[in-house]
Amino acid sequence: MESRFLNASNIAISSGEEDYSDDGEYDDTFEEHLEEQGEDVGVDHGPRASTPQVDHSSSNDVDMAYMTNEDESSTRSEHGDGDGTRGGSRGRGRGSGALGGRQRGRRGRGQIGADRTHGGAGAPQTQQGGWQWQKNTPQQNREIPFSGTPGLKVRMPQDASLLDYFKLFLTDEIMNFYLVETNRFGNSKHQNWQPINMNDLQRFFALIMLTGIIKKPTLQSYFSTDPKLATPLFNSVMSRDKFMKILNALHFVDNDLAPTSRIHRISPIIHLLNRRFESVYRPKKHIAIDETLLLFKGRLIFKQYIPKKRARFGMKGYVLAESDTGYVCRYSLYQGRDRENADISQGVAHRIVLDMMDGFLNNGHELFMDNWYTSPQLLKELYERGTYAYGTLRSNRKHVPKDIKNFTSNQPLAKGQSQYFTCPPVLTGCWRDKNFIVFGSNKHSDFILKTLEKRTWNDREIVKPGPIIDYNKYMGGVDLADQCIKYYNMDRRSLKWYKKLFFHLLDIATHNTHVVYKQNTGTTISALDFRLKLVDLLLNEAGPDPTCTGGQRGRPRSIGTDLARLNTNHHFPSFNPATSSRGNPVARRCRVCNASRHRTAGSTDRKRVETKYCCAECGNIPFCPVPCFRRWHTERDLL
Repeated sequence: MESRFLNASNIAISSGEEDYSDDGEYDDTFEEHLEEQGEDVGVDHGPRASTPQVDHSSSNDVDMAYMTNEDESSTRSEHGDGDGTRGGSRGRGRGSGALGGRQRGRRGRGQIGADRTHGGAGAPQTQQGGWQWQKNTPQQNREIPFSGTPGLKVRMPQDASLLDYFKLFLTDEIMNFYLVETNRFGNSKHQNWQPINMNDLQRFFALIMLTGIIKKPTLQSYFSTDPKLATPLFNSVMSRDKFMKILNALHFVDNDLAPTSRIHRISPIIHLLNRRFESVYRPKKHIAIDETLLLFKGRLIFKQYIPKKRARFGMKGYVLAESDTGYVCRYSLYQGRDRENADISQGVAHRIVLDMMDGFLNNGHELFMDNWYTSPQLLKELYERGTYAYGTLRSNRKHVPKDIKNFTSNQPLAKGQSQYFTCPPVLTGCWRDKNFIVFGSNKHSDFILKTLEKRTWNDREIVKPGPIIDYNKYMGGVDLADQCIKYYNMDRRSLKWYKKLFFHLLDIATHNTHVVYKQNTGTTISALDFRLKLVDLLLNEAGPDPTCTGGQRGRPRSIGTDLARLNTNHHFPSFNPATSSRGNPVARRCRVCNASRHRTAGSTDRKRVETKYCCAECGNIPFCPVPCFRRWHTERDLL
């Protein structure tokens, strides 16, 4: 998990997780810049409309929030004719420079470093698409009041237990869905499948949750009787074979139905849980959207490679979370390129934000995004739909003022200086700390620097623009959720991607239960104590498994193996009972001799020890008269 906060020592704004091509949100100038730097951006020069979704997994990472654009911005000319004063760059249009070489220009030859009209305060700058930006001119947007009703939306009794809160998310409907599909798949896969019931499934989930707290190398290790690995609770709750069979048969969709999407095996669960996330709890004013990466290295068509994420390989998901608590309001899984159904008229990131915010618009929420999502067009649309939004911005987005791209070349800013442009209701600004930070907002009226109360070790005041202060304070909602889940996550290594994702969704539901429980009851409880208590409640409600033998293997011990054998008041040796086929006493294996032989470490004695004598009071258990009869009735730890 990487930090997305902006400060004087860490200005890592760009997530470095996505391609910049095929989005419909960028100018060609950035492609030119990368070509000059020797980077391959994988640009599709065909019609953009034929590429509906971008692949966000490119490893060619460039920090767009403070890229210099030195060559790109210098090659543009208002007139398009003239000789260049710098050489060494190449492009579509050719011209001669003072140092020779070729230069780039859309309109033929242009003078590098030609004068531009930046204007002073209030000077308009016309952009393509009708955007007119006013430099360093405050704007007055109408206020959008927050009309949401945050908090728990379900009435809970005062004596509600922690398990009752957990069942707000894993309802009887969802549990029955698991049960039906798991029994259906298990019956088709295993010839001797024994149908499981709701109590079995509840015990299974309790043990899976416990594996996130107690870490062991393999699942079989949890059921080991080796004193170095033993955890007796697992064997007392469910047998190892039954646990593994349920895990193997865990399923969430009827295989007889035709696939409707790449994620049809898990999409019903995502839909059901998202519906519960939204209906049980409504977030507060500040929310954030970001992407997460669930580690998975198996074969998967939509597997992503994001080098700046800790997992690097895995399934990418989009998360909408409350900034204060990390409550996950909605989860969406990236499915790869979809060339039929995706609407990319405004760009992929634009569409994702609107899809994730469906149901949360027109409530006055403040949405925080990183620079892959933010664009002037998106900020304008969100404002029109009753939502504030702001975040870091890539300087090559469409409709971003051209002067912002030129600050690093024609008009460099000194450290601590800032410039901003307004085109109501959108504000874009550039601030230089150690690097250039480009920002966009539809709430703030200006980009004036503010002083924080916190001071550095050398008593220097920390000064930042107001939008960046708010961004640092509220952007970490998704990172907070990831952090809380990571402590005791249930993820296990699996070849089935949908099972891996299911346990991650179960982690999200458990985390949301923890948040709601604390918010509604005012109780302070750690994540560890919360999960341990939840495991206890699940096991107590499910009750003991009648088929579980507590980890003992082989035939159950006879009644004579109880400690009642130590009461020797009426125990006397007698002959083994005769059988119908043989009238004489039958020789049988001595219980003590054979038990001692198997218990002796490294024993190679394979001799079968038989005797005609037994103890009738102990259930006709056969013994040698000497010394096994005495040992059986006097030694406590004999077997």
